Amino acid sequence: LDEMVYVYVPDQDTQLQRFIAGEADSYRARGEDYAVLVDRQEELGFRIYNVGPATSTQFITFNQNPIEGDDDAGIEGPKLTWLSNKTFRQAMAPVIDRPTIINNIAFGFGYPEYSFIHRFRPYYWEGADDAAFKYDPNRAKDLLDSIDYIDRDGDGWREDPDGNKISLTLSTNSGNTVREAIGELFKQEAAGVGIEINFNPVDFNALVTQLVATYDWELILIGLTGSVDPISGQNVYPSSGNLHMIEPNQSAPRRDWEKLVDAAWIEANNTTDE
Repeated sequence: LDEMVYVYVPDQDTQLQRFIAGEADSYRARGEDYAVLVDRQEELGFRIYNVGPATSTQFITFNQNPIEGDDDAGIEGPKLTWLSNKTFRQAMAPVIDRPTIINNIAFGFGYPEYSFIHRFRPYYWEGADDAAFKYDPNRAKDLLDSIDYIDRDGDGWREDPDGNKISLTLSTNSGNTVREAIGELFKQEAAGVGIEINFNPVDFNALVTQLVATYDWELILIGLTGSVDPISGQNVYPSSGNLHMIEPNQSAPRRDWEKLVDAAWIEANNTTDE
């Protein structure tokens, strides 16, 4: 190839229209685009390939990065307490309605993920699906009740034991219609179990700045692309990684599970024995 040109556009709909108009040579279609494109392959001279599950995922992550000192960045107060509570995070997992996301948002072209190891990889643990917190609002309610996050004043929203209303902001990059639809669905489902989610799509550069510099976010809906071997995620999974999103760039792992992950990562990175 003599040249490759990358053109930045405001959103995915614009990207699709440029492809249909012949102004782009490739396009990674969303599920909703299939009906638009399938009957135009011969007319416009392209082919659609279904390559199965991708190495990319959509996921929601929780900020657990504490402010420590005047020059530190992160979050504090009751929101840090909520997000650092393992049972609270587990309660939010069965709020995610994967079947509806796949059927209605991805138009059937999606796969449920319950692990950071993709299900088509040779390293996928087959027990992950059984161990996972699948969509179940009643289970979410029970878990929230178990940590005394209950509706104390009868207004429909849960409060923590100190009486603080549990209200959090979920951010994603604006213009990504799939993530915007997932975010709206998560907001609705969370409201059904008494948790207020303020959904706030923002400019992608602003979102990245929050993730890697200011750390002043609460929940973020984003995606990453990996490879067959998870060791390529060196900047994500070890506690020292700059995209170890819950608390990046740690000089030493703060949490016990992070110590285990770091040790496993070193072992995996130094062996050629699969």
